[in-house]
Amino acid sequence: MPTRNHSLFFKAEKPILISIHPTLPWLVVCMKHDYILVLLNYEDEVEIARFPLTEKLEEKRAELDLLKEGSVATAAASKLGDVRALQFYDNDVICWSHQLNSTRPASGLGSCNIRGHWLAVVCEFKLVLLLLDASAQFAELNVSQLDNKSIVSFAPLCSAPFFAVGCSDGYVRLWNYETNQVLPVKLTVPGGKAVTRVLALHSSAEPTPAPATG
Repeated sequence: MPTRNHSLFFKAEKPILISIHPTLPWLVVCMKHDYILVLLNYEDEVEIARFPLTEKLEEKRAELDLLKEGSVATAAASKLGDVRALQFYDNDVICWSHQLNSTRPASGLGSCNIRGHWLAVVCEFKLVLLLLDASAQFAELNVSQLDNKSIVSFAPLCSAPFFAVGCSDGYVRLWNYETNQVLPVKLTVPGGKAVTRVLALHSSAEPTPAPATG
């Protein structure tokens, strides 16, 4: 199969993280300065958009200050910490991920009905879900909603608007990004250490009843 090399250069910018879309010719790069996210089409070698993450969070913090009629939002509202991972999130990504991890046909995966193309940015103190089709729209999960435990890993669920978030205290929490609510149920991982990897598996088959006993 023929191969093709792509070269992308960033003048006076230092990339620290990169993620590639599994089905579209897109890649996203996070720059060290102000955590600017650059979305590129690697086939055409064209920059599609830039998303200044730190700037967006500061703007939201300023809006919260105005809504609170003069009260000042805490610095933690815009604190990111280290950016740890980038991951595209849309219907194509979910279907591709399921087919990669299962031999069953990917039926029933449209129930989540993800609208648009999103990018999940996992930071030490925050998980940001950024809509790439409209940079002004994003959702964010703060560590204050996670008992002040830092975010180590995450995985989207296939059939509901939830992310499973692995935390530094050894618990996995479920975050509804549409309502910005964390479910009160915490999943325990044996050993009590940080959850370094979360994998959400989708079952397309109906549950099998347990065999009768006695």
